[in-house]
Amino acid sequence: MTNVAEPRVVPHASTRRSRRVSAIWIIPLVAVAIGAWLAWDTLSKEGPTIKISFESGEGLQPGQSQLKYKDIVFGTVKSLALSPDKTHVIMTVATTRQAEPLLTEGTIFWVVKPRLFAGNVSGIETLLSGSYIGMLPAAKAGNSQREFVGREDPPVLGAYIPGRTFLLKSKRVGAVSVGSPIFFRDLNVGEVLGWDVADMAEYVTIHAFVRAPYDTYVHDQTRFWNASGVSIKLGGTGVEVQMESLKALLLGGVAFETAAAEIHTAETSANHAAGACPLPGSMR
Repeated sequence: MTNVAEPRVVPHASTRRSRRVSAIWIIPLVAVAIGAWLAWDTLSKEGPTIKISFESGEGLQPGQSQLKYKDIVFGTVKSLALSPDKTHVIMTVATTRQAEPLLTEGTIFWVVKPRLFAGNVSGIETLLSGSYIGMLPAAKAGNSQREFVGREDPPVLGAYIPGRTFLLKSKRVGAVSVGSPIFFRDLNVGEVLGWDVADMAEYVTIHAFVRAPYDTYVHDQTRFWNASGVSIKLGGTGVEVQMESLKALLLGGVAFETAAAEIHTAETSANHAAGACPLPGSMR
């Protein structure tokens, strides 16, 4: 009987691709996802880049000095450059998304630093934190703007205050200065915002801001006068010295008075006068 060798069965190996992601790729994928999220978060918070010109860049540092309004940071100074005519410094500021609606043609900028202005000491906190750019948005909506001219002095009114500005024509300014108080019956009811010199040959126009509700007491017959000096009268009872206040004596001041009949009319129509136009007055 012949033995016939049975054929050997050769096993075949089969390969199967794994659909599982290798653990070595997890860390790079997580890093890419985090980087993309950080980039999106940064871009979503960025606002427009603006330029502000000042006389000098004193106290401001690129990458450190901030743009603030009501102690809220709305931007950071990116760079300082000399203007082409070499007369002032142009600051490039990167703002946040929140600042975009505030950047209109009426927005005011100035450098906040320790100073004595209008009889008040301000900016003391910058001795430790450093100077920054202050911003005061316009009271009314205006056209969007990206280039501004900064002020060297802060605005007299640091925030929007209800009231009206009256134009007072006078022969001379005298001791009245920016920030001088305005008095009504010995009450401080406003401040002098400045004056125009276009008609200096004939008179000077003083811009006097009166806060609400005292602005309703100003009418066509209201008298304004310079309250900066001291009145000294010598009579039978002795020497009588009269002045509005020590602040008016040091900084100058303006006072006004309205007839009793006009005041009564103002009290009955205070709400109606809230949106009235400024009235020209005359200061004697």
